[in-house]
Amino acid sequence: MDHNKYMTTGEFARRMGVTKNTLFHYDNIGLFLPEIVDTNDYRYYSIYQMEVFDTIIILKVSAFGRSSEAK
Repeated sequence: MDHNKYMTTGEFARRMGVTKNTLFHYDNIGLFLPEIVDTNDYRYYSIYQMEVFDTIIILKVSAFGRSSEAK
């Protein structure tokens, strides 16, 4: 595994400004999965997944913004 292309859950969470628990939750519900799950159950995220995760966060924020405007 090329460690320049992959990050642990903690590293990915820090870079994306979320908690590890958020990533675990998204994995559990099938929204955002790690690219690699190692035999020791460690999860690794690709640098290429950062853009996808950004899109999920943008959609989440815009959905919450819209729902509060409708009230």
